[in-house]
Amino acid sequence: MIIFGLVFSGDNDVSYNIGLVNQDNSIIGMTFSESLQKVPIFEVSEGMLDDKLAELKKGDLRAVIQIPTDVQSIINRGNVAEIVVYYDPAQTTSSQVILSVLDQIVNEANHIVTQQPVAIKLSEQSIQVHNLRTIDYMVPGILA
Repeated sequence: MIIFGLVFSGDNDVSYNIGLVNQDNSIIGMTFSESLQKVPIFEVSEGMLDDKLAELKKGDLRAVIQIPTDVQSIINRGNVAEIVVYYDPAQTTSSQVILSVLDQIVNEANHIVTQQPVAIKLSEQSIQVHNLRTIDYMVPGILA
């Protein structure tokens, strides 16, 4: 909750470039997309999954959010729909903030859509952008 409060307080100049792949044309997909656009710390750009993942791997984006097709029909059948978020685990600070904000949005969407137990969940997919070796972990500790 603290992170959520800091994000929406408007007192910081932090922003994160986020890719959005909305493959669902239902009201839920559109509402989730609009919710992301309203987050003040997110600079959201929409596109195709392959293009956005390539941007993530280049370091141009901090995360890619994929809203798959048929989210509405999955929920209507009583199943849990997954919205996938791809991120680089090496970007620990930005990943934690982004995932926390997304978790809040998903929780709010669950409450609005169903007013029941979880109908939408966030599926986190980390993508290792840089291959780290053992020495990469040891050097910072040695230097400290």
